[in-house]
Amino acid sequence: MPAVEAFLTKRGLKLSHEKTRIVYIRHDFTFLGQTFRKFGNKLLIKPDKEGSHALTREVGTIIRKYQGAPIPALIKRLNQKIRG
Repeated sequence: MPAVEAFLTKRGLKLSHEKTRIVYIRHDFTFLGQTFRKFGNKLLIKPDKEGSHALTREVGTIIRKYQGAPIPALIKRLNQKIRG
C-alpha cells in the first residue's frame, strides 16, 4: 500500500482509508458497475448484472413512453440514455 500512496501523492491524490480495501482476485468483486472475475489465468471484466437489468428496464420504459412519437425523437432519447 505504501507504493500506491507514493504514486498517488506525486500526482496530488490520496487514498481514503475508510473506503480502500485489498481483495483477492480469486473471488469475484464489483467495482464501478463492473464485475471482475478470474477465469483460469485471465481476468474477465463484465458489466454488473444489476446495472444491465436496470438499463434494460429503463430502455423498455422509454420505448413504451415514445410509442407513436416520431422515430428521430425516440432515437435521440435512447442515445442519451445509452451513452450516459
